[in-house]
Amino acid sequence: MKTLILLLVASAYLTAAEYYYPPIGSDEWKTTSMTDLGWDTERKADLSNFLDTTGTKGFIILVNGKIVIEEYYNDFDATKNWYWASAGKTLTSVMIGLAQQEGLIDIESPTSDYLGEGWTNMDASKEKDIKIRHNLSMSTGLDYNVDNQNCMDPECLNYLDEAGTHWFYYNAPYRLLLDVLDSVYDKRINQVTNQLIGDKIGMGGLWLNYVRWGTARDLARFGSFVAAGGKWDNGFELEKEYYNAMSNTSQEMNKSYGYLWWLNGKDSYKLPSTNFVFDGPLVPTAPSDMYAALGKNDQKIYIVPSMNMVVVRIGESADESKAAASSYDTQLWAKIMVMLPTTNVEELTETPIISPNPVQNTLNISTDVSYDKAVIYDLNGAVVMESEYSQQINVGGLPVGHYSIVLSKNGERVWVEGFLKSE
Repeated sequence: MKTLILLLVASAYLTAAEYYYPPIGSDEWKTTSMTDLGWDTERKADLSNFLDTTGTKGFIILVNGKIVIEEYYNDFDATKNWYWASAGKTLTSVMIGLAQQEGLIDIESPTSDYLGEGWTNMDASKEKDIKIRHNLSMSTGLDYNVDNQNCMDPECLNYLDEAGTHWFYYNAPYRLLLDVLDSVYDKRINQVTNQLIGDKIGMGGLWLNYVRWGTARDLARFGSFVAAGGKWDNGFELEKEYYNAMSNTSQEMNKSYGYLWWLNGKDSYKLPSTNFVFDGPLVPTAPSDMYAALGKNDQKIYIVPSMNMVVVRIGESADESKAAASSYDTQLWAKIMVMLPTTNVEELTETPIISPNPVQNTLNISTDVSYDKAVIYDLNGAVVMESEYSQQINVGGLPVGHYSIVLSKNGERVWVEGFLKSE
């Protein structure tokens, strides 16, 4: 077991060599080794085994644009395409921003300015209250209680709430943004995508029935563009004001959602298909500044600005969860974080050890550090227990299952470890 301090050595990344951009039209992509970055290479086998046994097809980690890890599993390889699922929403978000830069879209304008009046089954005045920004932030107010949430026909799009007053993860209003782009460019969406971003960063792939497909490296190129601040080395750039709005809270109903991007490090979040508000960050084991493209069946692009890091995972669903955000995020980031270099809040003469594991009632913590607080999360990232730190924590009231315990000191999350609650 290794101390995991979530206050990472940012200087190892922020003062690194100039950001690398893989050449367009080439398979060349520079690498950097785990050893050079000071990562724990002994932890790599555990990560690879976890990926292999959870349905992963492709997995990539970039730092400063260079490949640190690239692996393929289950008869997959770098040449094969896979669907992005809802991770593709973030590509749409970027394209809307680029179209706004070109003066063809204003996200503060009514969506009907681009789709025409009558795109919903609502009164014209209510319809006009819905702006492109509401489509981007899942806050159109359209009634999501329909048989088919992908239905974009006007009869499927009815009034439920005032625009901008309710957040619900609803596919149809998002998908209509692709029709908006079709309309303003008078081209098919694959042509629009190549023109706006694909050709400029060397990203391949295509849209099929509103779903994006591509290789793991296509996702990595897109992630690298975003991680670089929405820039490429050929002068191509996403306007900073839009980039900042896209990657920060877009409305007050779900603080963990930007413009089709999921945000970590907020004090609460909502998940797809529910109105329940969960306390705590979206992915408690990940860096707080991480934001992500999350797709059905665990399609992932994670961006960590403080570390200039991109993580891509594509494949089958890792477990029974099908939604965009799942327990897999928490488990995967726990595996990644234990590989990374850390800064000690104070010199530790003894690494924290929890026992027993599995535990029935009392979880014992053996350590030489006086922490301030202990927080226990379930695999959905929800806080299930929070208390002042003690070397003995009664977890007897928790249901059987997997959990993560996070210990804090001086306001910083210092150490995290998983444990199993047994009967």
